[in-house]
Amino acid sequence: MDHRPVAPAADALSGTPPAALPQPSTGPSGAAFPSARTLARLRTSLGAYLRGSQSAAEEAAVRHALDDLAHEARERRLHGEQMLLAFKGAWQELPELESAPGHREQQRLLGRLVTLCIDVYYERG
Repeated sequence: MDHRPVAPAADALSGTPPAALPQPSTGPSGAAFPSARTLARLRTSLGAYLRGSQSAAEEAAVRHALDDLAHEARERRLHGEQMLLAFKGAWQELPELESAPGHREQQRLLGRLVTLCIDVYYERG
């Protein structure tokens, strides 16, 4: 019999515990992360990606929004994990998820975008 402690219930889409859902944070500079402008751009591009066919053009728009998010994170000396939390927070708030394909397809799309998010943050430019 397994006697390990049971973790709190997690969000079905991301595996993030409900209490851990990200809120805008601040870096050492005290500026909000992500900025309202970057968050709006990210939400808009993610919504179009979900509503669309996940085309190269739609993914490029998401990548540009993630570039902005990564720039802000680096500017505020935040870790990649903090960028990823901001991304997942934006993803989870998308109204398009209500009418998106089934759970498996949402997980596949999220996995693809998480990989993209990590790649963008760690790019050397």
